Order: sequence, then structure tokens, then C-alpha cells
Amino acid sequence: MVQQFKSGNNSSIKQKLGLHDVKTPTELSLNLLVQISARLVGLGSLYPIKTYGEYYDKLEQKMNRLETKTKHKREQAVTRVQTEHSPALTSMCFAVSGFFGTGKTTVLEVACIRVAENKSKYPNPKIVFVSYDWNGGHGDSLAEGLKQRFKSKFKQLKQENAHLNDDNFEFLDGEEAMQKFEIFNNSYQKNVQMINELIVNVKERYSDFSHHFLLLDEVPFNSNNGYEWTMSGDWTLLRLNDVHLMMALKPTADNKLFKAIGLAKDISLHLARFFTKTVLGGDPAISLQFPSEVKKLELTRQYRATQTIIPLFMTLLKHLNYSGFTADRINISATSPTPGHEILGDQPEILHLPSCNCYIHCDHPLEHMFKRYKSKILKLLRRVNAQMKEGNITVLVWTHGVQEDEKCEDWLKQQIASEECLAGVQVVRQEQARGVEYP
Repeated sequence: MVQQFKSGNNSSIKQKLGLHDVKTPTELSLNLLVQISARLVGLGSLYPIKTYGEYYDKLEQKMNRLETKTKHKREQAVTRVQTEHSPALTSMCFAVSGFFGTGKTTVLEVACIRVAENKSKYPNPKIVFVSYDWNGGHGDSLAEGLKQRFKSKFKQLKQENAHLNDDNFEFLDGEEAMQKFEIFNNSYQKNVQMINELIVNVKERYSDFSHHFLLLDEVPFNSNNGYEWTMSGDWTLLRLNDVHLMMALKPTADNKLFKAIGLAKDISLHLARFFTKTVLGGDPAISLQFPSEVKKLELTRQYRATQTIIPLFMTLLKHLNYSGFTADRINISATSPTPGHEILGDQPEILHLPSCNCYIHCDHPLEHMFKRYKSKILKLLRRVNAQMKEGNITVLVWTHGVQEDEKCEDWLKQQIASEECLAGVQVVRQEQARGVEYP
């Protein structure tokens, strides 16, 4: 509040402060003033009599404790933020979609907590969590970080809820699930058909349990007419069979048709763009449909990235969506994320490397990109690492395929290990980072 001084006799303190004609505060404004004053007194109590250094240390300790507490309560925080989706969470039968970093996997984690803590309603539940995505022959390496995250969560839930044991929880990656339930994966079978088979197997194999929960993370698009390259958001053929199905959909999906076309070197880029816009439809964003018993849960608040990085994400995805000859398409619910925080962040920096002579995409990224531009890549890492106080840097390797990613990852790890100034920099592949956050 600012009061303008009046001319005249200002001999009294009230007049000197310009408060000679202040009205009696209302109860609402008085309560607000009391709250503000209490906050200022609380902040002032952090300041020791001795030195500013001690004050700063105390302040840092309090902020660290606050950050730790916030991370520990992440699941509950997401639930509170998404209060408008409470009916979907309560139903324990939903499909959650949204942009990268909006909390889709965390919603599944919250669902696990709710099931485990509700002994009266679910006395002996069977919770099967499947990281649905796989890449033939590389199932063991997929979602490793996600697996550790949920195994740790399952262990915590068993310790906190005496009626639960190891038999109540199970985590499988896509390959493990296909093998265990003897489900044959081929290019002509829709994802909805394979999920229906999973549902039937879970219900039959674990018939001794009171309730059955199938949680699927990293679910790709469905397909039209059984052809995996014709992506669809139509899930209306799901059959639940008294199983609580909860699945988190990937924001984007690989377009297998374009990868196949990429092998034919004589097909022009313009022909592929024409094919996308005229044959597959003008709008490449895919809409989502579900049966009535599966609630639709759309997350729009993005928590993972800073406000300056989100527009970069959207620009890249829109370019991929409309460029025609691309390996990615996005579902329509993931096209308009909004910041879930007030952290502006630094402007993102892009290191642009000249393209090689490979057609459409690089067939040998290790030789053509990493080794060829080794000095530029390492120079960038040295500079960024020097700017970071604790060296919390993660390099995410994502080229064109799992095998090529593994080669690039191994090579980059060797280069980083050979430089003492890059100690603490970690390297992970794109598929290892699904559902996991890094510094």
C-alpha cells in the first residue's frame, strides 16, 4: 500500500506516514495483511544474527527439504492438479493421453497406489504392469529405467500394505508379455486384438485373485485393417472381460510405411508427401475413440520441460506431422500442451550438423555423424558441462534404430570416459528413457 503525503503539519507519526485518513480495514483485508505479515516474519526468522553466509546456508537447506518433499509427493500432486479427471481415475478403467512430460506414466503409478491402499474394495488384487512397446529382439533393453521405477514402487506398496505380497504385482516389458501369455505379434494383427488377448490371459491365468488390473504404458497407435502402417486411434473394439484396463498412449508413433518406403531409393520425397495428404488424409493428427466403459483422460499440462523448450518441441512435432515423408505422427490430444509450472528456463540451443549423402535418413549415424563431427559434439558437451554446477547432464541418443543407437551410445560413452572434464555425464538411448526423467 502506498499513501501520498499531504502538505501541512506532519509532526505526528501518523501524518508523517501518510496514514492520517486510513479507513478501518475489512475483515477480509485484515486477514490478508496478517498472512502477509506472518510470511515476512517467517522469512525474517531465517536470518541469523551472525553472518549472511549462515542465512544463505539455512535458506538453501530449507529449499532442498522442500524440493525433496515435493518429489516425494509427486503422485499426490499430480492427482490434485488433475482434479477434473477424478471420475476417470476412480473408475480404474481409462486411457490417458497427452504430450511428452504431462504425467501419463505417473497417472498409472497413482492408480497402483489407489488399488493397493483400498483393501476393503480390492482385498487381493492382481496388478500386471506392461511396458507395451518393444522392438524385436531388444526387449530386454527396453524400458529398463521404467521397470526399476515400478519395481521400487511395488516394493514400497508391499511394505506399507500388509495384505499385499509379491504375487500381487508383476512388471513385464512387451517381449516378456508376448512370451509369457503366448501372444503372437505380427504386422497383420491390430494392437487392439493383442490387448484383448492380454486381457483374456490375465483374467484366466490369475483367476484366484479378487480383482484384475492390466496397466499398459507406451501403447502405440492401433492399425486399420490389420496393416501396421495404417495408424488409427480407434480403440472401440476393446473388450474388458471384467478386467480393469488402464493404458497410457504414446504421443507419437512410428509410421512403418514411410520406413519401408525409405528403403526404396528411387521413390521421390514429393511423391511421399502427396501420398500422405491425398491418400491418408489431409490432417495427419490422429483422433482417439474408446468404448464407453473406457474413460478418456487427456493431460495438457506439461511438467518435464521449461517454458522455452515446449515451443521447440511443438515446432519439431508439427514439422514432422506435416512434412509428409516422416516416421512419426502425433495423436490429436497431444498437440496443445500448456506449461505446468512457471519455470521459464534458458533458450534451447541446437547444434546443426550437415546432412550426409544417405537418402531420407542416415543409415550409418555413427560413421556419418558422430565420428565425423566428434570435435563439435565434444566441444558442446565440455562447454555445457562447465556451466553446470553439479554436472547433471544426460545425453539422449536417438538415431534411426535400436542397433544403431547402441553403437552410438557405446562410442560416445568411450569418448566421455576418456575426458576427465566430462565425468558425471551419462548417456542413454531413447527407448531406455521412456517414462523416466533425467537431470
